[in-house]
Amino acid sequence: MIVRLVNLFWLWTLLGTAWAWIVPGHFTWFLGKIPGSDLSMVAAGLGIIMLGMGMTLTFADFGEVLKMPKAVILGVLAQFLIMPLIGWSVASLFALPDQFKLGIILVSCCPGGTASNVVTYLARGNLALSVLMTMCSTLLAVGLTPILTKTYASGHQALKRIDLDIRQGEIFALLGPNGAGKTTLISIICGIVNPSQGVILADGHDVVRDYRAARTKIGLVPQELHTDAFETVWATVSFSRGLFGKPRNDALIEKILRDLSLWDKKDSKIMALSGGMKRRVMTAKALSHEPTILFL
Repeated sequence: MIVRLVNLFWLWTLLGTAWAWIVPGHFTWFLGKIPGSDLSMVAAGLGIIMLGMGMTLTFADFGEVLKMPKAVILGVLAQFLIMPLIGWSVASLFALPDQFKLGIILVSCCPGGTASNVVTYLARGNLALSVLMTMCSTLLAVGLTPILTKTYASGHQALKRIDLDIRQGEIFALLGPNGAGKTTLISIICGIVNPSQGVILADGHDVVRDYRAARTKIGLVPQELHTDAFETVWATVSFSRGLFGKPRNDALIEKILRDLSLWDKKDSKIMALSGGMKRRVMTAKALSHEPTILFL
């Protein structure tokens, strides 16, 4: 009896869809959360759907799929090649604004999920193959989706094969016209932007794999003035040091403020300072955690 009901899963799906289409008010409660839990009804529903389809499969089904690895590989490659290309083509064809273009490309780069498995089931396709492809593409999507989105959305490479070796104690000037990639390079080194490829070491630490240690070695004075206008100079510089997990060091903060001619302004609010003084505060913030690399 249970098997027969499960095998009629396609019928329950169609009936439920028709019901929701005719009387949507009967299903709006489904947008909430399970009482006494943070789990959404939608997530639970998707789990039940996948469980229902899974109960129609056997270990023998997956055994047959494992005998055709080429089909799995081809399906996963198609997922990350055809769909992103279609998304980019549609966005480019209609000359969509950047935010819409990015959204379409992002969705196109996402792996298949419950919907594709349901369609496969309703079409009497190879459900085991569909589930296995979904699993593989979902695992790969962690790395491939950001890379593909960045590649298709940008339309160009901001940086092309940069190879720099800056030694301790050097003062290095990065020069170039607007759009040359200076800000992109600095943002990648500082961990603001993820690199698509290559390796970057900051004082011997990989900025991706060992990012916490790498960022403690870097002090960045940004182009824009971003700080709390209602805080005092002393408080905002001390707070920046604490963000890097450094212990309180009043003597160091005093030395930095004196070196930058800010000591007499230590109790002044940021909003009361001149533009030049605010720029010095940003430099003090960048120096507060004792970095070995400083970007000005």
